[in-house]
This record gives sequence, C-alpha cells and structure tokens, in this order.
Amino acid sequence: MSYNEITEQQRQLGNVGRAMMDAAYSEKNDELSNKLAATGRKLTEFGTIYGPKLEDFTQEELELANEYMVYAG
Repeated sequence: MSYNEITEQQRQLGNVGRAMMDAAYSEKNDELSNKLAATGRKLTEFGTIYGPKLEDFTQEELELANEYMVYAG
C-alpha cells in the first residue's frame, strides 16, 4: 500500500459519513440534521493527516455513527 492509498476501514468510515450527510439533507429536525452533517464530515476525514482522531469524537457522535453503519452497507 502506498502513502496515498486509504485502508478498507477508512473507506468504510467514509461510506458511513457520506450516508449520514445524505440523511442530513432530508432530515426535518434541524438539530439532528446538523449533527448528522458534522459527524459525517468528520468520518470522511478520519485517518487523514490533519483529520479528526478517535478522541475528537463525542460519545453522542459515535453512537450516531453506529446507527448509520447499517445504511452505509
């Protein structure tokens, strides 16, 4: 694997993040929509050089991401 390639785990987290951002678009509850979009963005950037680390996620964000892992397939 070269320096620029992503791992399978990063690919899966990116898929979950994109599913969350897609769900944020149609979510009627503004607060939940914002949480979905923000957490989704963090997941798509996870594992990058300047991206978020595991400790940057709150427990609420981790639980929300866990719920959306089913939708990402």
